[in-house]
Amino acid sequence: MEYIFKENQNIDSGIEHYLIEGDIKVDYNVSQVAQNAVRNRNVRWPGGVVPYFIDRSFDAGARQRIIAAINRYHQTTCIRFTPWNGQRDYVHIVPRQGCFSAVGRRGGRQELSVGGACNFHRGTIMHELMHAVGFQHEQTRTDRDQFVTVYYQNIQSGLEYNFVRYNQDTIDHLQTRYDYYSIMHYPMNAFSRNGRPTIVPRQAGVSIGNRNDFSATDILKINRYYECEDTTETEGDETNPDCEETHPNCSAWAARGECSRNPAWMLPNCPVSCRQCRRSSSNCADDNVNCAWWRETESVRVIHDT
Repeated sequence: MEYIFKENQNIDSGIEHYLIEGDIKVDYNVSQVAQNAVRNRNVRWPGGVVPYFIDRSFDAGARQRIIAAINRYHQTTCIRFTPWNGQRDYVHIVPRQGCFSAVGRRGGRQELSVGGACNFHRGTIMHELMHAVGFQHEQTRTDRDQFVTVYYQNIQSGLEYNFVRYNQDTIDHLQTRYDYYSIMHYPMNAFSRNGRPTIVPRQAGVSIGNRNDFSATDILKINRYYECEDTTETEGDETNPDCEETHPNCSAWAARGECSRNPAWMLPNCPVSCRQCRRSSSNCADDNVNCAWWRETESVRVIHDT
């Protein structure tokens, strides 16, 4: 998330006024965040289908990374991003200065920005997309003070509100434990005024601020929120034949919780043990990450930037 904070340091003041927690865009003021939390099921995308449009001002490399982030959702969750085809509600992915997104479906066209360095890494894009499908930052959980310590004396003056902790009338933990390794967790130096840590794990030996890939709990929460756990989580004997593990100790490591502790290595290298593989299916699938882009650019659409 360091890229998010660095890019948003010099963000346009007209946008900054509507940002909370660094990269969550609200329509009017900070009080609106209570309507944005995952307990409000009205912000879910119907059927888990999210129409999207990638602004044509992105270069080819950035576009490919955006598609790669989208494909990661398709590989691990039941969320389906589909190219916008005139639907009323959709996500317009734009390269504005900074990284930000609304939380969940807001109605009509909603911007998700991954400008500048925000689109250099797939994980940063995945983070913003997870806001768009309905998730807050991990450290806003009701029970967060049992797992992290917030050092308010190190936070930039006036930005303390970014470390808000919500009650369970506002957010839903979805019956999961606190996840240090979530792609939605702040890094240790978030909003620091002096380079010192602002949020520190109470458990020794763990890291926070993962921007490499989903944690196993991220995947579980997305699928649980969209009520599709049974359609995406599979046992090893139901996996595709080409879903192979690269190390004989994968199952032992997974049993010790390494899928959550070290997702960047475990998920791609131990996909069966970490339950990343999908059931075999006769449904056809795109073989190239650019397919959605090519499909978009075959027809002419005009997007009015408002």
